[in-house]
Amino acid sequence: MVGLQTPTIQLDPDFNPSTLVHEWVHKTQAFGNPLGFMAIGFNKIWAQFTTDGEGPLDSSAQSVAEKMLATCNIAP
Repeated sequence: MVGLQTPTIQLDPDFNPSTLVHEWVHKTQAFGNPLGFMAIGFNKIWAQFTTDGEGPLDSSAQSVAEKMLATCNIAP
């Protein structure tokens, strides 16, 4: 068995719980997923062609973050 890796998340000084969950979702999208790195690369390319600089994985991660924070009654 290969040793487990611990993903790390860099946060800005103006911490926002939504950002933390959003970035955590991105880490889980790639962690242990052989297609994850390809998907993240595709997401970055796609984001260059959108007006908001977001790709489909960003939209997905933000939806999960908002749902989790609302369920846990945590204000963003």
